[in-house]
Amino acid sequence: MSWVYPVSEAARTTRLGVVAAFAWTGVALLAAGAAATLVVGLSESGVVPWLALGGFVLAAGSLIVARRFESGGPVPLVAGAASILACGMVAAGIRLIDLPFDGYVGFPLFVVGVAATLVGAIADRWSGAIGTLIGFVAGQAALVLAYQGAVPAGLVIDPATAAVAVIVALFISMLSVVRRRARASGPRLDDSGRRDLTAHERQSLLLNSRALVHDTVLGELAALGMTRPGPLLQSMATSIRASLVAAASAAEPSPEPGPPPVALADLLTRFRIAGLHITVTGDPSALDRLSADRRASLVLAMEQCLVNVLQHSGVTHAELSVAVSEGRLITTVVDEGSGFDEGAVPADRFGLRESIRGRIADLGGAVRVLTGAGTGTSVIVSVPIDGDST
Repeated sequence: MSWVYPVSEAARTTRLGVVAAFAWTGVALLAAGAAATLVVGLSESGVVPWLALGGFVLAAGSLIVARRFESGGPVPLVAGAASILACGMVAAGIRLIDLPFDGYVGFPLFVVGVAATLVGAIADRWSGAIGTLIGFVAGQAALVLAYQGAVPAGLVIDPATAAVAVIVALFISMLSVVRRRARASGPRLDDSGRRDLTAHERQSLLLNSRALVHDTVLGELAALGMTRPGPLLQSMATSIRASLVAAASAAEPSPEPGPPPVALADLLTRFRIAGLHITVTGDPSALDRLSADRRASLVLAMEQCLVNVLQHSGVTHAELSVAVSEGRLITTVVDEGSGFDEGAVPADRFGLRESIRGRIADLGGAVRVLTGAGTGTSVIVSVPIDGDST
């Protein structure tokens, strides 16, 4: 099952980015509004509008504080109240220096009204829409009160600020809805993922169990069938005992470690006792470059190759080669027997498909089989020597 970035986390991350954009865009607008107010005040009346400039600074600070403490608590609410106060300070400061209510004054009032709207949107971490509405209404109310008796309320309330409030409310509330829906569907997705993982583990356990039984019990029976009558040799008895313990541990996993895997030398001894002469070439000590688990899986795959030679090739000699090339360990089992058609192997035969190919695939390796009727068989196994190897 592929990993997918959670929708809830994507919505939360997007909201954080949007809030940061709101805050810094608002601060930039406030700086522009303060500059415009200062220029207009000096040019029209020759007076520095200190109260209005203080309002712009307070509005900028409220934006920064709301963004910093948006996760909750009383601080965002205090920031919202400060932004409303800033609206009143800007409007009152502009009125005190007797600036006419025209387009020049409209821009600073628009800027500070947008700041109050953004602070309300940021402070409302549950939906965003309600906070946006409160920030807009309260900010415009502060502006109307500051101009009460001088300018009709309908002129003070800016349609552009209302449009910004609607857009912000829709966008930030949409993110909140997406996040809530993602949280609601999260348990179902987690349950589905657990079921998929359980099914995958069950299938993997089934395949591994069948391969283990094929490699141990059936392999031992095949070796016994090829052994001459008489007392059971100690090496073969040890191998059979280890195979039985391995099969039992697969059925009922135990926290205690089992016996170590059969070494390559012991494996070769078993097959030579069973009548298969094996010539070893290359560098068998290269197997020690793999970790113990990976080495054990590779040895089991090699064992199945030799079982196939013993049972199906019609010859009593095989060659086993071990080499290292370009960071990969390569083992090759060759016989000059009857060969076979891999496509004609029945589906209920697990030796090549699972005990060799499946096991090597789990190691991230590859298997190549070169065979044909009357031409013998070569099984080439290649596994990477990764960071887990020793």
